[in-house]
Amino acid sequence: IYKVLKHIVIGSTYANAFENLSEAHIVSTIKNYEGFIDPLPALKGKTDQWKKPGLIPGIVQLMLLVACIQKNKRINRQVLINTIAESPEINDYEFGLFRHPSRLEQLAILSIRQKSINPPFVPSARIMIAALPLAFKNKTFETLVQDIISVITLFTKDIGTIAGSILIAGGTAVLIW
Repeated sequence: IYKVLKHIVIGSTYANAFENLSEAHIVSTIKNYEGFIDPLPALKGKTDQWKKPGLIPGIVQLMLLVACIQKNKRINRQVLINTIAESPEINDYEFGLFRHPSRLEQLAILSIRQKSINPPFVPSARIMIAALPLAFKNKTFETLVQDIISVITLFTKDIGTIAGSILIAGGTAVLIW
C-alpha cells in the first residue's frame, strides 16, 4: 500500500506544475529536465497559473485523506466530511490546505463547509482517484462498492464517474486481493 501511494504522490507532485500545458509547449520552452522543473517559463507571463513544483495537488491530498480515515476496513463518510469541513483556511484562501482543486472539488469543499452537501451531476475523471485507497483494505466487493459510492458522491452524482471509480478501485482490488 505504502509503495503505491508513495508513487502516486511522487508522480502527481512532479506533474502538477505542468497541468494544462501541452507536451509540445513544454518541450519547446523547458530545456533542462533535471530535478523539479519550474514551469514559469512555459506560462508566457501568466503568473496566476503558476504552481510551485513539488507540492502535492489537492486531489492527491483528498486521496491520502481517504487512505487515512478508513477504520475497521470501511470508510466513515462522516469523518471524511468533518475532516474536510474542519481543515484550516490559509490566508483567506477558501479551499484551505487543498491545493489547486478542480472546480468540482471546489464546489464540494465549499458545500461541505456550508453543511449543504448537494453535489452536481458533473463528470470528472480526476475525482476517481480519490477512492483508490479503498481498494487496499481487505473487504468484500460489495462493501468496497458501497465505500466508493460514499466517497465519490460527496463530489458528484454523475453515474459515469461513479462507475469509473468502481472500475479503477475495484480493478485494483482484484489485482491485489
